[in-house]
Amino acid sequence: MTLNPFERRPGTTLFLVITIGLIVLVYLAEKLCTPLDSNPGLKRYIRLREHRPYFRNSIFVDDEYLLDADTLIQKSYSLRIDGQGFIMPSAIHERPDLTLVFLGGSTTECLFVDEESRFPYLVGRILEKKWCWKVNSYNGGVSASNSLHSLDNLINKVLPLQPDIVLLMHNVNDLNTLLYEGGYWNESFSRSPLVVEKDRSFFHLYQAVLDYFVPNLHERLRTIYDVDKVIAPEEFGRGPRKKPVVDRSRLPAMFENNLLAFVNCARTWGIRPVLMTMPTRLTPKPEGVIERARQKIERDLDIEYGTYLKLFEVFNETIRRVGRESGLQVIDLARLVPADKRFLYDAMHFNKAGSMFVAEIIAVELFGP
Repeated sequence: MTLNPFERRPGTTLFLVITIGLIVLVYLAEKLCTPLDSNPGLKRYIRLREHRPYFRNSIFVDDEYLLDADTLIQKSYSLRIDGQGFIMPSAIHERPDLTLVFLGGSTTECLFVDEESRFPYLVGRILEKKWCWKVNSYNGGVSASNSLHSLDNLINKVLPLQPDIVLLMHNVNDLNTLLYEGGYWNESFSRSPLVVEKDRSFFHLYQAVLDYFVPNLHERLRTIYDVDKVIAPEEFGRGPRKKPVVDRSRLPAMFENNLLAFVNCARTWGIRPVLMTMPTRLTPKPEGVIERARQKIERDLDIEYGTYLKLFEVFNETIRRVGRESGLQVIDLARLVPADKRFLYDAMHFNKAGSMFVAEIIAVELFGP
């Protein structure tokens, strides 16, 4: 008598039957334990905007980016991230005499500056040389981050470091977010403070598997297919255009609330907060790369350039006023840094010379000449 396949492999058959039976039982148990009004595909969590810990890469300035940057050297720039998500070099001393933390967006990040010339790191080296201190200086800048993201970072990753001073520089990302989204709590692709995964699909599983088994290869692939790039994707202009809400009292008030929350949180934990205004090359009569920036502002944000300039200055003035009224130090980089291409390679980002210039200013402002 001829045996069928199941009879020829009784062990394998028994294993498959038991496995399938267990899967069915687990599935039925899950259904029985799931409330009728639940959404099993819904997942929410706070977005901690930081670079991936232990990330290593070289970021190259391409020809397209160079069109908007007239004093930027086209080459590869090293980006190394420590285990806490800060740009390296960071914790160079085991027992420092002074610990500084810088938080902000891409103007603090200084991605296209040689790593030892980025001003958050360089301030520490200047203070070491001048005062013979051991200084750890952390760079927590991340492209496209606003003051609410920095407040999250302060609470979740800066407070445990117990730094002596935390320095905050925000303006343009807050202004753009509030204009385009109407508020800090929004559904932006990569800037929303709260992530909502409405469908935990196969794509999410695929992403998780790659992140676990081949994280470095996956990071390189991301820069190719434009998911969670190292340089934050341009969101403004994607999808249906939103008419910005230009409220010259409400927008600065929301920004001020974040600044006050940041300052009070730092002080509560015994940390000295320092605010910094943001310098810019945006002028009433722009030329060259600044004219291209003007066109981009009016196209992507659907706002008149002159109005945007006034709001930018209002936000800087809000920083100054919060400093005065709260009795804390404000380093007024907007007034101390010339609106010159020698220091800024585009509308707001420091080149190497600008980063080194700013580092000297900050060191003197913090502890004197």
